[in-house]
Amino acid sequence: MPLTRCIVASRNSVSRIIEKVVVSDTFTDSDGTLLEAHTPDIDDVGLGWTVQRGDPAEFKIDNNELLINLNNLTNTDQATIDAGISDCVITLTMELGGVNPVFWFRVNGDVGNAPEHGFTVNMGISASLFRLSRVEGVTNQTLLDSAGHLYAVGEIVDLRITLNGDSIIAEDLTHGLTLSATDSFNQNETEYGPGENSGGFLCRMDNLIIKEVIFRDQITRPDSSAIIVCP
Repeated sequence: MPLTRCIVASRNSVSRIIEKVVVSDTFTDSDGTLLEAHTPDIDDVGLGWTVQRGDPAEFKIDNNELLINLNNLTNTDQATIDAGISDCVITLTMELGGVNPVFWFRVNGDVGNAPEHGFTVNMGISASLFRLSRVEGVTNQTLLDSAGHLYAVGEIVDLRITLNGDSIIAEDLTHGLTLSATDSFNQNETEYGPGENSGGFLCRMDNLIIKEVIFRDQITRPDSSAIIVCP
């Protein structure tokens, strides 16, 4: 299990930070392999991928990436993996192939909702917006924060999502955009994954990492120096 250990000292205290990767997927597999038949590189819970909405054949491995190809452009498709934790840092890369590529997090996992309840980060090509939303069924979607950006089909975007209690921070690292919200909805849910809304097609995802950040062993220091050591 990959662990990164750092020592952080500030104002008379020292904490050891342990970053534990609980999900990692580079989608390395044979072309045409269905996502539900694919084994992630790291999957602590061990349940693999589940297509929550849409045709499982729409989620396939292609060129060692996950390809999402909607057969019905009026549908909302979604696949998730259970990371076993709700507070985490998520990083991934998405290649935008349609109008509404999204990444879901803190999904409740009740197969059959339309769409699933949870949160989304959306790179809206048609709306020219980076959006953070809460979704509570198909007719109840709340925009929590947004930032303007003119996204283009084929653009590759690196994302980072940081979840800590009711604090949500979503970042488009490629364009330097940051969204934030305070929301306790689905705060204990542990499923995450990609999707596309109606009008989206041929979106790709790669290099998904979900990691837990653990603070341990706080001790007292005699000075107020600030030190960060990551061996």
